[in-house]
Amino acid sequence: MLSRRLSLITALSLLAVLPGRAQEGVLDRALEPLEHGVPEATVSKLREALSGELSPEEQAKVRLKLADALLAANRAEEALQVLEEVGNADSPEFILLQARAEALLGRWEKALELFGQVKTPAGLLGQAEAFAALGRKEEAIGVLKAAPEPSQVMRLRLAELYLETGELEPCEAVLSELKVEGRAAEKWKQYLDARLLLAKGMPNFSLGRFEDLQRDPADTTPALFTGALLGVSDSRAKLSGLSMADGVLEQFIWQHPDTPYLGAIFAKLDEIYTSEENPSDSELRKWIAAEHPLRAGYASYYAARLAAHTGKRDRALKFLLGFEDRYPQHPITAAALLLKGQVYTEEGDYAKAQTVLDAAMRAAR
Repeated sequence: MLSRRLSLITALSLLAVLPGRAQEGVLDRALEPLEHGVPEATVSKLREALSGELSPEEQAKVRLKLADALLAANRAEEALQVLEEVGNADSPEFILLQARAEALLGRWEKALELFGQVKTPAGLLGQAEAFAALGRKEEAIGVLKAAPEPSQVMRLRLAELYLETGELEPCEAVLSELKVEGRAAEKWKQYLDARLLLAKGMPNFSLGRFEDLQRDPADTTPALFTGALLGVSDSRAKLSGLSMADGVLEQFIWQHPDTPYLGAIFAKLDEIYTSEENPSDSELRKWIAAEHPLRAGYASYYAARLAAHTGKRDRALKFLLGFEDRYPQHPITAAALLLKGQVYTEEGDYAKAQTVLDAAMRAAR
């Protein structure tokens, strides 16, 4: 999934920027929160360090680390602004940070161009991610296969790309030969092993591996944890039917309404609902009533989708009524307006459809 790839670029593709000796202690202390997964605190400490007396060289190094921390906090636009103040735009560190910012903003063509300028493991991995995000997965595989000394991260990502393209034998070959080091890499490999088992039609074996990842979340990124959740759902669907699969996701949504991957979980739940013979929107309506804005917005949109799927256009429009006012700046606003426009079109109300579709285009910018 795209958001998980972005988090991997953020977490694993960074080059170290060595601080100047005079500021080494200050910079080390500033970076401690980033190492413990608290990038916002690092941003504050690095901005404070910049207000001190630094040589131009030291300022440039601190700004590179500040851009790094801003990217870890998903503040890509601010990171690009900081990079404009650095100079030395030809250094590999600078180019990689700029490429990561473009990737986080979804500007994958530009990210691909930048990653291609850095012939290091981080640059090659970023180049592969950009190809994959652009739908050019065979080219992504080619980049990683041709790497002269592929890291374990590259080989894990290569195995995952094989899974995504349905090439199970090459995936199995990579995973069987790979001896990983470090708990985070072990968890990633366990996840891929489980996905491979599921793809080979062995959900009774994949389920336990996915559940183990959920029971022991240490050294597991939120994205990988979410992937394991979706794997549990898929495995249960194969073993016990769709009603068991949607229950797993519904429980998680109740317990974790602020997860950054809520959209992916709702999308999977929608996939299950629309596959059921008599889908119920009862949980969706409960989430709307609970009024947690992020969750309620997704629930409103997917309740409308479900209603439209079953031919209940009036009901769909009720769920979408005033969506953009109730949930301003919601990540799914453009999609909600597009759906509303499509329903109006099906109703034959072309004037309203045009107005709403124009609003959808503005929201998508």
